[in-house]
Amino acid sequence: MKNVFFRSLTTVAISVFCLTGCGSAGSKVDSSNKMEVEDKTEEEKTESQEIQYKEPESQENDLKELAPKEDKHPDLSQHPFYGVFVSAVKDSESAHEQLIKLGEIGYSAEIVYSPEWEELNPEPYFCVSAGRYDTKEKADSLLEYVKKDGYKDAYVKFSGDCNGIHKTLTCRAPMEVELLDNAAIIKNTEEIDLTYTYDEFYADGYEHPFVKEPEDILLIVDENTVFDPSCETGFFTNYEEGDTPLEWLKRNIQNIENDPDAASDLALVGIFELGTDGNRVDRFYGCYWWD
Repeated sequence: MKNVFFRSLTTVAISVFCLTGCGSAGSKVDSSNKMEVEDKTEEEKTESQEIQYKEPESQENDLKELAPKEDKHPDLSQHPFYGVFVSAVKDSESAHEQLIKLGEIGYSAEIVYSPEWEELNPEPYFCVSAGRYDTKEKADSLLEYVKKDGYKDAYVKFSGDCNGIHKTLTCRAPMEVELLDNAAIIKNTEEIDLTYTYDEFYADGYEHPFVKEPEDILLIVDENTVFDPSCETGFFTNYEEGDTPLEWLKRNIQNIENDPDAASDLALVGIFELGTDGNRVDRFYGCYWWD
């Protein structure tokens, strides 16, 4: 009986000890979790305060970077605008270098090709803009920041309406052309946009985003496509006085078909500057050889 009593007493004591011990441990866990939550809350408050506080210079950078993007949208790329221009050069590489400098200090920089816009110089210039706006007041606001950053000769100018987007086709071999009754389709030729933004350049891993892969190219030359009055047609091999671009293309394709070994295919080799409306070629501006 004694053994049974002591055995029972021992069992009860162990049970009580386990219960009180577990309760204490549970209290420690709860207390610890609460302290962790409180610590995290304090950390979040601190982080929140740090995020909200910005140095004046940082705030200015945010304005420079964000403001132009509010007004610019891909669908508005051919709409009239007020540009904050810092330079206008003949050399596309110089314009590209200026674009990178502006982009790296926070501006929504882009290259604007002047003949594409009614109120800009009809003579070809690559104009570097720090941003485009729908009102002069907004452009003037950005101009202040641009001048503070050392571009003392920067200015605001209205673009006027878009005359059409210029592209260049680089044909290292004769361009591939499919002839129809009243049109010609140019295929599989490297196409280069003359204008682009720093954001496009940056997003593409510092590769020129304005170059399209040849398989993506499909351009239509029809009876209404013209040689621009500024075009020096003498550089178009086998051009005859009064030719339209479609007639010139047809003549050279027929020459190649009639005599594949002749040098006629060289007429379709080179760099061709075009004005386009969607995938339709509106006009030819020039034909050039590589530098």
